[in-house]
Amino acid sequence: MNLSEKSDENMGLVENCLRKDKFMNAVVSRVYYAVFQKMKHYLIENEFDYGEFKHEINAENQDDFSHGTIYMATRQCYIMKHRDFNFDTLSVFDRVSNLYKARITADYKEDIDYDRRSVTRFCDSAKSIMQLLD
Repeated sequence: MNLSEKSDENMGLVENCLRKDKFMNAVVSRVYYAVFQKMKHYLIENEFDYGEFKHEINAENQDDFSHGTIYMATRQCYIMKHRDFNFDTLSVFDRVSNLYKARITADYKEDIDYDRRSVTRFCDSAKSIMQLLD
């Protein structure tokens, strides 16, 4: 199973949990990782030069596909592949940062629990991002 298929599997799990209104904090984590997997797949499929990218942004010390660089790399790869992009489209990639922060909160903050409405918004953001990468 490739990363895109794993991403789709995660989103299927997310949708199932949303229908049942269960495990919302875990769902936030799965939403982020579904997007992460889709981005990594996109970069690999497009043979993106991650080493060159890290050099350009002075992040040679970061691992390839790190959480701190992957959304910027995906955005740059998208620009290179789609010369006819518009800036509204690119703003979709900025949502990855919010998903990442939500994932950290859901996984590690004991005093915060996400509700269905918040999780649904995260899912909508994830779907927008993933649609660009399919």
